[in-house]
Order: sequence, then C-alpha cells, then structure tokens
Amino acid sequence: NSPPNSTLLVGLPTGATAASPEPSAASPATSTAPSGPEQAPGALQALVDAAPPGAVVVIPRGVYREEVTVDRPLTLRGDGGAAEIRGSDIWPGWRANGRIWQSESAVPSFSGGGSCREPRCAWPEQVFVDGQPLAQVAAEPTTGQFSVDQDRRVLLADDPTGRLVEVTVRERWLTVEAADVTVEDLAMRHAASPPQHGALQALPGADRLTIRRVQLSDAHGALVSFQGVAGASLISSDLTRGGQLGVHAGGEGTTDLTIQGNRIAGNNTEGFDSGWEAGGLKAALATNLRVIDNVVDGNDGPGIWCDIDCNNFTASGNRVSGNTRAGIMFEISDGATVENNIVWENGWGYPTWGWGAGVLISSSSNATVRDNLLAWNADGISVVSQSRDRPGGDAVRGVSVLDNTIISDAMGGFMLAWLQDWPGSMYAADSKNVGAGNRFWHESPEPTECRFEWADCLDRLAAFSETPGGSGSTYLPDEAARVALAETGVPAHPIPHPTGEAPRLRTVLLAAGAVGLAALALIAVVIVLYRRRDRRPKQPRDSSTGGDR
Repeated sequence: NSPPNSTLLVGLPTGATAASPEPSAASPATSTAPSGPEQAPGALQALVDAAPPGAVVVIPRGVYREEVTVDRPLTLRGDGGAAEIRGSDIWPGWRANGRIWQSESAVPSFSGGGSCREPRCAWPEQVFVDGQPLAQVAAEPTTGQFSVDQDRRVLLADDPTGRLVEVTVRERWLTVEAADVTVEDLAMRHAASPPQHGALQALPGADRLTIRRVQLSDAHGALVSFQGVAGASLISSDLTRGGQLGVHAGGEGTTDLTIQGNRIAGNNTEGFDSGWEAGGLKAALATNLRVIDNVVDGNDGPGIWCDIDCNNFTASGNRVSGNTRAGIMFEISDGATVENNIVWENGWGYPTWGWGAGVLISSSSNATVRDNLLAWNADGISVVSQSRDRPGGDAVRGVSVLDNTIISDAMGGFMLAWLQDWPGSMYAADSKNVGAGNRFWHESPEPTECRFEWADCLDRLAAFSETPGGSGSTYLPDEAARVALAETGVPAHPIPHPTGEAPRLRTVLLAAGAVGLAALALIAVVIVLYRRRDRRPKQPRDSSTGGDR
C-alpha cells in the first residue's frame, strides 16, 4: 500500500487495443472519436477501490467505458489530459433489414422526466458514429438519424459497416460521495444522465470537491451537478453539449461553490423548456455561489441563472453572449452582486416585456448591478417585480443599478426598465430601489417607443433621469461607445436578429388596441348603414311572387 498523499501510476491492463483516431477540437457542435487504448471494463473503479485515502491516482491515456464511484478522499488525475471516461460502448453487431440497420444489442432503460419544448428531450438515448452525434427521431430514421424500436434496439439509416458506432449505455461517468476529492485533467463524454442530475454527480457529503481542467460533453441532463455540497469548485474546464444544462447546482447545504474560468457553451441540445430549467448554468437554494471569469456562450436558455432562495450570489468578470434567454438572471432570491461582466447578444429567443435582458433581476431583493457593459441584447437591464408567493414576501427592495454601460440597436427593447405587474411596492421610496450613473447609447434618436421604464413607459432620457431608477443617466457620444466595444472585444455591430421571435408585450398590447379600435369602427359603420337602410320606404309586396322586390 502507498502512504497517504502518494502518487499511484496506473499501468495499462493486458490486452489493450490499438489507439483510435485522435479527436478533433471540442466545440458546441461536435463530438470526438476516442483517443488512446480501450481499457478493460472496471479498470478505473478497481484502481479507485485499491487506492488509500489521500492518494493521487494518475490515470494514463486511454478510454475507460465504465461508471466510477469515489467514496474516499482521492485525487484522480489524467496523465497528460488524455484519459477519458465514456458512458457509451462500441457496438459492432448490426444486421440489415431492408434499408434500415438494426442493432443486435438492446439499449438499457434510462430515467426520464423534465419539462420539454422538443420531443427529443424525453429520449435519453444517444448514438455516435465516428465521433459525431446522430439525431434521435421517433421512428423511420434517415441519414444522420437513429431511433429505438419497441425492443429497445437501435435503428440506423446509415450503413455502420467499417465505422465506429458508440451507443450510450450508462447514465453517469463519475459519482463523488466523499469529501476532499479532486478530479483533474480528464475528459468525459456520452451519458444518459436524467434531467436535474449530472453525468458527473457530486452528492451530499462531497464537500470541498475540486474539478479542474476537465472536458465534459454530450450528456442528456446536466454535465455536472453539485447537490448539497459545501466548498466545491469547478475551475478552468470546458463544458459543451449538455442535453439540459452545463452546470446544475443546489439543494439544502449547497454553500461556497465557486465556478471560475470555465467555458460553458452550446448547452440544452435536447430541447428542454428553457423557462423551466435549461441553458448554461442554473443553481437554486445556494448560498455564497461565486461565478467568476467564465465564458458562457451560445446556450439555449439563460447563460447564468440563480433561482429560488439564492443568497449572496456573485457574478463577476464573465463574458456572456449569444444565449437565447437572459444573460445573467437572479430570481426569487436575496443578496447578489453582478459586476464587471461583458454581456452581449442575449435574450433574442424570448424578447418579451424585459425577459430578454442582458442582466435580469426578477422578484429579488438586495442586489447590486454595477460596472457591466451590455450591448446588443434584446433588453439591457431589467428589474422585474411580480407576485411569486415566496417566503419573506415578493417585494423588490434594495436593488441598485449603478454605473453600467448599455448599448442598443433599433431592434432592442428596454435599455433599463423597472417593471411591475402587481400592486407591489417596488417604486416606493422606502423600498430603496435606485439606478444611478448609467450610460446609454442608442442608434436611433429620441423618441422611440419604451427605452426606459419607472412606473410608466418613458421614451426620453431626460424624463427617466428624474426618477429614482434613472438618476444621473447620460448618453454616450458615438466615439465613446465605439471605444467601449473595442476595448472589451464586443462586436461593433449586432448580428442579424432571428426571425419569428416572440413579440414584445407592449407591441402586443398596441396591436391588440389597434385591432380593437378598428373592429369598433367597423361595427359603428355597419350600424349606421343598417339604420339608413331601415329608414328607407318599404316597397309594395309583389303578390305574384309573394316576396319583397
């Protein structure tokens, strides 16, 4: 046995196969073929079980197709970053049935659930051919697709002969049950994790877990989940193509979690309802969550979302772009600092009534939003007050929006809006909600629709500056706006916005009002014409026909 804190160099098992092709660079749209020799089933779990508490287990390059549980303090370190855990197995056995190829093996039954926007979100199965994911359909697959028949056999339209076909057969890569575990320099791919669970799962008791320099991709639910742990951290890692989420966190006892220096991109590939729970990162019931210096890009849903009884939340130094819902969202919670973030091109998947904001504070209190640059978002900064039936009340109190730079094109909605749709007290002086020193640039001259809101829609900055939510507001000169974008690496111009987006609430109300007025006018015209016709003298009845002329 090795002494505590020693290093275990793990040898290759007998009968390891030849290396597969080297992987391509990971991205939100691609997967990779395996790199390194195929390891014997159970090899990694055996190494973990044999290691004494406190040991450093160095894992040589290779592919470990197994689910591993860590139940003691250890460091798992991939040697050279070329060790992988995969939730899929290689399936060589296929038989032709007309134009369709059917697998000889059957897929295990997996856990499901969740709220779906697309049918595929209810299907945890996964198939990869030569490292590329196939799209699952209900039946009758065509090229690039697969389905699962009633016997849970995989059906392919593409001939699998001579190709590497991997089918996911496990829900998790790694479950951490013990405190003081470190996982670093590993790749993990292909898992049928249930929604709201991670393929890399930290369970209560896994306190001070450190996950560092890992590559996680292609899980059905979340890539990683921190459930009821204290003092954990996710650092300098790459998380792409999570079926529901990149990072899931929360539950009683989730405290002092740090998410720092990661790339969280291209998640919610399975079409979960992003208003329920999907996107880049979502946490709930978390205290002292710190999300710092991450790149959060291209997720289908909010980029960073702390929801339901988050306390003392910090989002700082992040670059958040291209997420279909709000860039950074703090909801039904108390205590947040959102500062020094660069946030652009978010919210265009749901640009309605301020929900498409770069930064959104929703039915929460004691939040400070300061020194952020926001550009080309569907809305700039929104503070929303609604009746949400949460403990402690629903009123928005102690929210400060200070010294932010907000840049918008003509398609954008609110630049800074304090929005309330119930008889709350957000606008009351004793609620201590303030906005001050914010700087704006808009490509169109005033007035244009609702640029601002404080108790009412305001289309001029001068009027907004007279409210507590817009004190000291100024417009940026064109050159200052250009410099601000250039210095932060934000594109100087917005990308073309998607077509078919949801209409803004005010637009809907205006359109409905116009339609209503037009209908009333038409009714009035019909009534006038009818009355005029009714006043005409009656023509004599023609006795030969028995009818009116």
